[in-house]
Amino acid sequence: MPATPAFLSREEVAELTGYVMPSAQARWLARQGLRHWIARTGRPVVPRSAIDGTATQDNDGGFQLGKVA
Repeated sequence: MPATPAFLSREEVAELTGYVMPSAQARWLARQGLRHWIARTGRPVVPRSAIDGTATQDNDGGFQLGKVA
């Protein structure tokens, strides 16, 4: 069984947000409070943990759920 990718694909981000344009996707993700960052390509990168609720380690060494406060 193949491993699940750590990040959503471009198609998954478009399906999740309902937008094709990266800038619109990023705005939607920010409004929803979902963790993401903008790649050098200008596309939002969304860790799978941001939507499936799995815990991730933050920079402070603590753990938090994928959704940011």
